[in-house]
Amino acid sequence: MVTFSLLILFLIILFGIYKILKGIISFFFGSNSNSNGDKITFYDIMDDDGPSDLKYNDEVYISYRNKVQKAYESFKKSGYNIVWDSDNDGFIICEDILPSFGGSMYTVGVHCDDQDISKLNNPFYIVVTYSILFDKFYHDKYEEKAEYLNNCIKELKKSALFFNVHIDEDTNFAAYNCQLVASDYKNFDEEIEELGEAEFFKKMISEAKQFYRYGEDIYNAKLDEDEINSSN
Repeated sequence: MVTFSLLILFLIILFGIYKILKGIISFFFGSNSNSNGDKITFYDIMDDDGPSDLKYNDEVYISYRNKVQKAYESFKKSGYNIVWDSDNDGFIICEDILPSFGGSMYTVGVHCDDQDISKLNNPFYIVVTYSILFDKFYHDKYEEKAEYLNNCIKELKKSALFFNVHIDEDTNFAAYNCQLVASDYKNFDEEIEELGEAEFFKKMISEAKQFYRYGEDIYNAKLDEDEINSSN
């Protein structure tokens, strides 16, 4: 089982993912074209009004938010399919123009445990997420996978990494998420200073995807072992 602190982080981050998916999926199922009758683009799906106002007068929050915003501005100039996500003080990068089963996206955001339920040193932290969309009919399968991998992670004491699942109640979509608490990394500030914000988060995004693939390998090995044991 995951620790209580990680459970609270799960709940906070899942709420953020819920808002992201609702924005994408509600547009997709609510309309097949934009107001001009042209082909739907990424920017039709998610409005991008740019960075929103700061929500907290907190030194750590402002520092994290500035780092995420600088990365967003750099990614946008480079032509990424990116939008600012005001609800989560961060941004969304989609690899696909429209949501589909098997499609993927990345999110980076500043989260807040403002009730200090998890007793963190500071309530603010940055989360990088790699998400795969799937048919929620397979929810139990992905929940089992996430629980198994989180138990493995706990044994390895890698508290900055965890997996979870979110279901959209209004559609058949669900999301399987591999998440890194980027601000928990030991050399967080030093790496950003050395690499720059965009390169640092590009690295974290790549690591989130790599950890997802690593998790797939671990879980598939478990399934193979279970199959061998059941046949003996």
